[in-house]
Amino acid sequence: MADVLGRGAAVLKLECFQHTGTFKARGALSVARSLHTEQLARGVTAASAANHAIAAAWAARQVGASAKVVIRANANPFRIAMAKAQGAEVIMKAPGAQTYLRLMVRGMPAFEALVKS
Repeated sequence: MADVLGRGAAVLKLECFQHTGTFKARGALSVARSLHTEQLARGVTAASAANHAIAAAWAARQVGASAKVVIRANANPFRIAMAKAQGAEVIMKAPGAQTYLRLMVRGMPAFEALVKS
């Protein structure tokens, strides 16, 4: 390592030491903290393979909001359990871009329709 770095140093930021086990928590918390009171009252939503869903649920809890997350049905069961443990209402949907695309394009009303379908 010294041959590569010379006098430099390597600093590691291990995901296992993050609040949610991933670096997604920092971004989710940043967004959650930027929400206005009215937005927080509606809750936080996310669509994710699982890591961001966990982070969104954690961030929502930190700011006193509810969380509803859509996770693909074939996600790791441990990750799904982590999102639930963070307080999220978890909705399972078929994997694939269409599930997430509908959420991104149409926003919250589409999210509600997707959850009910």
